[in-house]
Amino acid sequence: MNRLALAASLLCSCTYITISPPPPEDPMCIEPPAIAATVHIIYSVRLSRRLVSLSPQITQLQANLASAIMSRGALVTHTVAMPLVAEPHAPGAIYFESCETPPPQPLGETLRYYGTSMTSNNKDTCELQMLADVGPTFETLQPSYPGELLGGQLPPMQTAFFNERVPTYVVVVVIDPQEREHDYDECQSAKAFTREGPGGVDWLRYAFGSLPPERVYFLTVATSERGEGATAFSEECLNHAGFPAAAIDSLSPSPKTFFTDFTGAFVRELPDQATLLDFCDAISANGSVRMGDFVHEIHKRLGLPG
Repeated sequence: MNRLALAASLLCSCTYITISPPPPEDPMCIEPPAIAATVHIIYSVRLSRRLVSLSPQITQLQANLASAIMSRGALVTHTVAMPLVAEPHAPGAIYFESCETPPPQPLGETLRYYGTSMTSNNKDTCELQMLADVGPTFETLQPSYPGELLGGQLPPMQTAFFNERVPTYVVVVVIDPQEREHDYDECQSAKAFTREGPGGVDWLRYAFGSLPPERVYFLTVATSERGEGATAFSEECLNHAGFPAAAIDSLSPSPKTFFTDFTGAFVRELPDQATLLDFCDAISANGSVRMGDFVHEIHKRLGLPG
């Protein structure tokens, strides 16, 4: 392992066993001068009881994306996750990670906790509504963990979690392994993501302002919206090399077409800023390749290594 890869892996490893932030002089939180880019990742995930069995796959998906970014000389400095749709027991950001604030549990385990505690799903709120609501005031975001994940103790909160540095680019990862509740045309809030304001993208604002559209990328990892039945859907997923067969009962195709049209809107308004990846493909043996291709295209557009 070269020095850059070693420094990157030490700096922002996705797996921690302590919630105590390292001291300021800790070399794990000093960026090597050769880092080509810094990246923020925002996860928006549909919470459901089915996430309990999908925890290993989502943890691997997160690891594949981080690895694809770091292998190209870039560094994931901040990660946050929130529900795709607001739920009563998960009203805000449910996961956060940085060098200064390591997570008490991996993302997959955090989602497992919320899935286990769910009693019903919010079917009235549009997909991505929470992100649309939170994005314009992102500088005030205060993520928190449930006390049950921390032995009853909460870590110190950061009032400006994303304001420490301006990222080179932002990746928004939307994960939905179940049926959509709405078609895209039913949800006016979803159309906010393709609007550009005078200072950059309209929906995402940091304390320093907005980022230009070419520095904000959506990656949607969702099950099929082609309208096939459950049997045909299962057969197609199981045909992917390396697909974890045990996961099939936790997945559902969607008769509603939210993310297909959502990505299509980006093609019309902000080309190259949104990618739709089949969930079954993403958790198969090709998952790491798909993530590498996604990051490669971002770096090519921005003139970065890789």
